Amino acid sequence: MNRTVIRPKLPAALLLACAVLLPFFAGCYSKTETKAPSEAPVTVRLAKPQVGGVTEIYETTGHTDTTPVLVSPRVRGTLEEICFEPGAIVNEGDVLFKIEQFDYKVKVDSANADCYIAKAEFDRAQAEYNRQVNMDAKGPGITTKEDVEKAKAALESARGNVESTRVALEQAKKDLERTVIYAPCRGKINKADVEVGDLLDGTAGTPTVLTTIVSMDPMYVYFQISDSEFNKLHTELLDLVKKTLGDAYDPSKPLDTKQMGQILEEHKIEMPIKFMMHMPGDPEGEYPHEGVITYSENTANRNTGTMTMRAEVANADYTIFPGMICNVRITGDDVPGAVTIQEKAVCHDLSDTYVWVLDNNGRPRKQLIETGKTFDSGMCIVTSGLTGGETYITDGILQVRSGCLIQEADDAGDASDAGDAAPAAAPAGTGNEAGSEPAPAAEPQAPAAPQQESAN
Repeated sequence: MNRTVIRPKLPAALLLACAVLLPFFAGCYSKTETKAPSEAPVTVRLAKPQVGGVTEIYETTGHTDTTPVLVSPRVRGTLEEICFEPGAIVNEGDVLFKIEQFDYKVKVDSANADCYIAKAEFDRAQAEYNRQVNMDAKGPGITTKEDVEKAKAALESARGNVESTRVALEQAKKDLERTVIYAPCRGKINKADVEVGDLLDGTAGTPTVLTTIVSMDPMYVYFQISDSEFNKLHTELLDLVKKTLGDAYDPSKPLDTKQMGQILEEHKIEMPIKFMMHMPGDPEGEYPHEGVITYSENTANRNTGTMTMRAEVANADYTIFPGMICNVRITGDDVPGAVTIQEKAVCHDLSDTYVWVLDNNGRPRKQLIETGKTFDSGMCIVTSGLTGGETYITDGILQVRSGCLIQEADDAGDASDAGDAAPAAAPAGTGNEAGSEPAPAAEPQAPAAPQQESAN
């Protein structure tokens, strides 16, 4: 008996998908090797240290200040008149306030009358004493020694009374003068803290404060520098004073900053330490206000390691006001043969300060250094570690590693952006190299016809 077996047909879509994907899976297992990318050089900028004389500059911030003068009455009375405009510039001796004078004029007149009475009593006592002396001189029995002594005592008492009334009159006149309150100094006056009609008391323990005057010329500038910088400046100045005075210098008599400056001025020697100040509104980078350092505290701040100093700046036009923030620059002595580099080239880690310099093969290496002062120009002094003949890296430092390949950037390039991203490598496992064409996909095959088997 013959049997015919009919096998099911595969879907045509499945056969087509297999034909398309077969070359792709074959490529995933290709044995073709990809080449590793070569090391790319880091683009940097290079420079050489500058060697020459520089002037040490110390820069910090400070603030202007002055001591306000309190204006208070010295007598008790009712305020009668305010004689100034708030915020005006007053001169020493200008009238500011007036207190009612009637009571004090009465006291002056009364004291003056007491003086006349005391003078009359003195004249009478003087005459009586003279009479007793004359009678005693004529012989015994006319008067007694006791009467002479009484007359003398009465005379001395009258003399004391005259002196007492004279002092009382002067005091009454002084109190009358004090009813007019004058400006004790030149400066900018504040508004009055009292009104006309207020009762003022200048005799109490805490007198009434009428207003304040700020002396604005010269203006004080307070600032802080590190204790090491202060010690260096002070030593430089003291050495110059010793050289100037010679044998006349007495080490047993210490000198402060102001005294040393006066000594140099007397000998017509230029002050090596110059103080300059930049105020808000001044041209950028300029320090038009010059002054003289006149004071330094007697102790350093142990918490901050700084020393507070004060300078005096001329302010004749009253353009500087107390409480303003300012930038302070102090120029010290010249440093000959100093090695300077760009500050941006200096690197720091947990323990060291260093720069990247090139070795004999042109590869970068770390060079430990010690730095000094930094200037507005972006340069800083290197106190040790460099001699001036080295070549160091200024830009592109973040991508630099010890011994890596480098290339110098041109003027149009930006070394700081170089090396931020490496070129992407071709994905591995494609089985194709650069310039090769992809293998053509196999054409789909037609589905096989059903097979028939004959069973015998």
